Amino acid sequence: MSDYLKIVMRNVEPVRVSDAATSQSGQTMTFRYLPGTAVRGFVINALAAEPDFAQIKQTLFSPRIRYLNAFLTDRGQALLPSPKGFYEDKTAAEGKKEIRNVIVDRDSCEGCKRAALGRFCRMSGDCIDYYQVETGSDLKIKINLKAGEKQNVFRNEYIAAGYVFTGYIAVEEESLKERIRSVFDRQVILGSGRSAGLGKCEILECVYTDRLPYEDALVKEEQPSSCYMMLLSNTAMRGANGEICGIDPEKLGTQLGVKNLRIDSCAASTVAVKGYSRVWKGPVPSVTMYEQGSVFLLRYDGTLTKERMHAVCDQGIGIRVNEGFGRVLFLQDYDKIRYKQAAPDCRGI
Repeated sequence: MSDYLKIVMRNVEPVRVSDAATSQSGQTMTFRYLPGTAVRGFVINALAAEPDFAQIKQTLFSPRIRYLNAFLTDRGQALLPSPKGFYEDKTAAEGKKEIRNVIVDRDSCEGCKRAALGRFCRMSGDCIDYYQVETGSDLKIKINLKAGEKQNVFRNEYIAAGYVFTGYIAVEEESLKERIRSVFDRQVILGSGRSAGLGKCEILECVYTDRLPYEDALVKEEQPSSCYMMLLSNTAMRGANGEICGIDPEKLGTQLGVKNLRIDSCAASTVAVKGYSRVWKGPVPSVTMYEQGSVFLLRYDGTLTKERMHAVCDQGIGIRVNEGFGRVLFLQDYDKIRYKQAAPDCRGI
């Protein structure tokens, strides 16, 4: 298994990493986490001045280095994206509220709405403690208008200051381990709006670990016949002919070491993943992916071993794993969750 550089940081200033998929004309939305693409950009920009950058560049962009998303952290524990598949009735309730699982029992969800589970969560037995990320925005007005040009107002969203995030970088190249770690000294600046006082994060912890990220939520026993797989990041695979296909059961079954794998049911949504190339000076082709938090009930012939689960969680599945896409987790006791509960704001903890 890869060695993981664990990076814990607090955003002492608001942070904006633009989410092109949800942004609209005149309005720029932000991710509620620090995506692996932003972490990768910071590392590569920091190492670009090194005299041997031309030699190490290929490895930095290869699957041997994988830059995972940095998720919200509460009291030292990195939280998970809130899983899909839960519904609730339309009554208001304080404290714990009962929720229903559409994958386990679809009929019980009739007449219900999707359960509001925030953006991140902690699974505690039969209850999901869910969290929201507070955001703010600034307004910009275009001046020096040309004759006849309409006055435009632009709204730019950002994550409020004071949150702690935990991210990981999987490093398989021994010669680059310390060089990558040295990039994260006392502070980093991520995202856009730097000249306006955005993006500064202080490093609270930066150490290598041999533990698999989020392994506390990973099932502890081998899984005969079926398992629940949740996406920790947006994910897409390529089919036999090279086309984007979401999940390819045949390839996934090979990775898991089982036969006749099929998706029995799922609770999933899709998102258009976009980007921008500074080399091409334009947008890169968008890719439709399953959104993080999507859950799949997989059935197969054979037994999914702990070794295979750890290997797939470590390496990821599908395309663009170098950028943090394709991360999965095989959930422990997903079908036993019965309640949800809002957690207090974790800023400043």
